[in-house]
Amino acid sequence: MHKSKQRKRGFNQAELLARSLARYADVAFSNKLCKRIKASPPQTGLNRKNRRSNVKNGFAVSSKLPQQPLIIIDDVVTTGSTVDELARTLKQAGALEVYIFSIARRSMN
Repeated sequence: MHKSKQRKRGFNQAELLARSLARYADVAFSNKLCKRIKASPPQTGLNRKNRRSNVKNGFAVSSKLPQQPLIIIDDVVTTGSTVDELARTLKQAGALEVYIFSIARRSMN
């Protein structure tokens, strides 16, 4: 989530979920490895193609990646555009493996 959106909302629900899951699973948690650099409009109402272009180049790796598998936690995945772009960015920066877990899946229909 871009920092301006988080400031407006007051919290990041995916981060809260990830933090809790990491604590429960007794694994390391970090929200510092990658950041949203593009304050793109909400994905709601966009079709699959526009969702992909909306998040294209929207992330940047902001610290050295650990040499271990990374897990992305998202609250809701619709087309997967956001998590795909984030995983692509992490892989280009040298991530060995990237796994994506979502709490909910929403259909475009």
